[in-house]
Amino acid sequence: MSYAFNNVFGIVVYCEKHGEGAIVLNIITKQPSKMPYDPKFHIKNHDDLLDCFNRKPICFPISNNGNELCYWEIHGYATLHNNKLRYNCLSKNKYDDYADGWKIEFFKNNIYDQFGNNLSSYGFDVFNEEYDV
Repeated sequence: MSYAFNNVFGIVVYCEKHGEGAIVLNIITKQPSKMPYDPKFHIKNHDDLLDCFNRKPICFPISNNGNELCYWEIHGYATLHNNKLRYNCLSKNKYDDYADGWKIEFFKNNIYDQFGNNLSSYGFDVFNEEYDV
């Protein structure tokens, strides 16, 4: 099923308010013709993707039962091709500096599309690179 997603770009985001991270992918989807214009169907770049996804409360188990909005920052970028999801993010030491318990390996369990659907169980082969700022 995940082979249907090819040549997809994404962002690696981190909510400093709740100490959660996610990989958000732009899954190309045609907008239904009778539906009013929705920017989630017309994403052109990483900034558009962040704008669509920003403030979605996906860290709701931690954040007061989902009543608080998240504030996502881009911490890296992702690509998906032939079932291989590659992403880059801050180094382990940088996440340790946040002192909120977030670990880089948690990203592979927090993969979403621009609509907020969880794609973590699709079986992507996940590879990451770390960098220091």
